[in-house]
Amino acid sequence: MNEYKEKIDSYIDSKKEKMLEDLKTLVRINSQKGTAKEGMPFGEGPAAALSAAQEMMRQYGLSVRNYENYVVTGDLKATDQTREDPMDDDIICSMGGYSLQLDASASKTVLQPEKKKKEAAADSEKGLDILAHLDVVPVTEDWTVTQPFEPKIVDDRIYGRGTADDKGPAIAALYALRAIHDLGIPMKKGVRLILGSDEECGSGDLKYYYGIEKEAPYTFTPDADFPVINIEKGRLEAHFHAEFPDAATSVSEAMGTSASDDMQAKGGVRKSEAEGTDSGALSEAASVCEASRARVLSFQSGDKANVVPGRAVLELEGLSEETVRRAADEATGETGVVFEIEKLDDAGSFSGNDTVDNYGENKKANPDNSDRSASGTANQICGENMYGTLRVNARGQAAHASTPQEGKNALTATLRLIKKLADEKAFSSGDTDAAGLDALLALESLFPYEDTCGKTLGIYREEEQSGEVTLCFSILDYRPDHVSGAFDARLPIGCDEENTKLPVMKALAEHGIRMEDVPMTRPHCVPGDSDFVKILLESYETYTGIKGQPLSTGGGTYVHGLERGVAFGCMTPDVDNHMHGDDEFMVIDTLMTSAKIFADAIVRICNEL
Repeated sequence: MNEYKEKIDSYIDSKKEKMLEDLKTLVRINSQKGTAKEGMPFGEGPAAALSAAQEMMRQYGLSVRNYENYVVTGDLKATDQTREDPMDDDIICSMGGYSLQLDASASKTVLQPEKKKKEAAADSEKGLDILAHLDVVPVTEDWTVTQPFEPKIVDDRIYGRGTADDKGPAIAALYALRAIHDLGIPMKKGVRLILGSDEECGSGDLKYYYGIEKEAPYTFTPDADFPVINIEKGRLEAHFHAEFPDAATSVSEAMGTSASDDMQAKGGVRKSEAEGTDSGALSEAASVCEASRARVLSFQSGDKANVVPGRAVLELEGLSEETVRRAADEATGETGVVFEIEKLDDAGSFSGNDTVDNYGENKKANPDNSDRSASGTANQICGENMYGTLRVNARGQAAHASTPQEGKNALTATLRLIKKLADEKAFSSGDTDAAGLDALLALESLFPYEDTCGKTLGIYREEEQSGEVTLCFSILDYRPDHVSGAFDARLPIGCDEENTKLPVMKALAEHGIRMEDVPMTRPHCVPGDSDFVKILLESYETYTGIKGQPLSTGGGTYVHGLERGVAFGCMTPDVDNHMHGDDEFMVIDTLMTSAKIFADAIVRICNEL
């Protein structure tokens, strides 16, 4: 057991309020990835977070360096001094390069040339790296306890974006180093805290850093769960697209006839019945009528591949609100995702408060249906199928892509709604947008809402130590002339390109959808019986009383590409911190205990390994 435990515990307890204030300082900075600028490779927010953390590390006695705003580092250098000669303990005095020593065997004093003491391995030997990140994932407007970048303490929790992922754990690691520094605890090897700014979007920060620096003998990141995660699943982040060049762009294409001739669109009336309307209004009306075709106008959901999308927006044309509501209610019953339906009003805005009659008009605005404008003429021409535009807003629950079963995927739930409408034959038959609709239905069949482990795609596998495949359909952008999207698969030991990537590419290709051929990331493993992992488990047990075992995760962390890197804290399996979701928080007691565990582990690793 670490002989300095009581001192470490007392020190960190005394710094509780300052720890929380430092964490609030970082949380107040919106460090979502932004537009790159000179000297700010990931935007202003991440750079500002790095600057604030750099100043904290400097104040607390660490040797700091900023790597061009990719990462900042703080070094706690070794303090142990190894003597060359055991007689050094008997030095009486020294001057001018000579020392007067007591020779115990001869019972006399002797004058000897002074031997240089070997300096600590401060600059030459580093025993441990700690990796944490200060960038955060996007936020929504649906936080209830506080706003994302306005940290707030409620009971024993501190709320705000980044409190759990990963600004809170970064502060815990910083205070572990501060405790060791201020208490003067001797260390035979140094330790470096590395704070990055692009973990959520590809880890370009570490690619830059490790292009300059070497990996330490051992590394841990406080960006996952206790006790220790020594196995990380592989990952396939795949992007795909398809084009539909035959999508209709004009009334004549959609209706098969000229707008100035005998128009019989979907139960409409003949040209003779629109007498009294000038040709300009008639032509414009034809364009409005073309929009009455029952079709999917647009569909967007998700902006990060590693996040279960909690929102989706679908726009439909030519369908009645009643039909869409019926399908939406069925989809909600199957998925738990809630759908809100709005209509496009006369002012061109979406509103959920007005009703739509079967001519697509606002009844209050046109009580006698006497409008001879383009929209009014379109109602005559297009008849009862003219329903206008509806917007469907889907609201699910965001989650990390490595645990898709913990979220409610608004994207795949909205695909289910589209399938319900197609099953009811609500969309126009023989439409030039059919290819796009077919692609959406194909995606629904390959990525059904209930399947978060790739069984439908034929890539499911399970391995004893690393678990099973997980699959998250996370990004979709659809217009009648194209579709693009991305999904995130986490892969246990045994998955490779032949049994994982190639089958997915083939399945999508069968529906005319092309998946980009990108390499997949292979699983990562550090032996669970290594001395490094054993020390981490011992430190965890010292403070929790729980004998831990190394774990596997689907979440890729900073250490995935490091030969001797593991994840170590700060989350506990009994608490859902809403990581990547609304109302993210960190339990304050867990934050304090984590700092103590880290300090204990650092002292052991840097003195024993």
